[in-house]
Amino acid sequence: MRQLTRILEFLDVEHSVRYRPGKGLTYCNIYAHDYCHLAGAYLPRVWWRPTALAQLLAGTPVSAQYGTTVVELNANSLYNWLEECGSIFGWRRTFSTTELQAGANAGQVALICGQRTELNQPGHICAVVPELPRYPAARHGTEVTIPLQSQAGARNFRYGGYAWWKGRQFARFGFWLHD
Repeated sequence: MRQLTRILEFLDVEHSVRYRPGKGLTYCNIYAHDYCHLAGAYLPRVWWRPTALAQLLAGTPVSAQYGTTVVELNANSLYNWLEECGSIFGWRRTFSTTELQAGANAGQVALICGQRTELNQPGHICAVVPELPRYPAARHGTEVTIPLQSQAGARNFRYGGYAWWKGRQFARFGFWLHD
C-alpha cells in the first residue's frame, strides 16, 4: 500500500506537464500506464495489430513498427485489451467496487476503465488507489459506492473520484485488479 502512495507522489499528476490536458487532448491512458509500470503491473501503451499478433503466435518473428505492426492504445482500446488479454498478464475482473477498493488498500494495482459508446470519442481509465485517513472512498454502510481514484483527464487529481463510468456516454466499463 505504501509503495502505491509513493508512486502517486512521484507521478504528481496535478503538476506534471506529462499529463496536462490541452487542445482537446487528455492523457489518462499514459498516466494509468505509468502508474501500473512503476507498480510492477503490465498495462501496454502500444499493442500488436491483429495480423502481427497472428504472425507472432505462428512463430514468425515480427519487429515492432509504430503504425504498421503496433498501434498506440487509448482508453477505449485498453478496455478491449483488459477484457481480451488482461488475464494473461495478471489482471482479474471484479464486479464489486468494495472488492476493488479492498484490493487497492491491500496493495494491489486496481483500475476502472470505460469505453465510449462512440469509439471516436475518448474513453477513460483511472487508478483506484489506497485510502488514506484524509482521503476515504465513499461508502454506504460497509459497501464502497465510489472508490478512491487518481486520474489524468480533463481534470487531473491524485485523490478524489466520482462515478464517471455510470455516464450514458460509456457503453461498457469494468473494474480490474492485478494479482
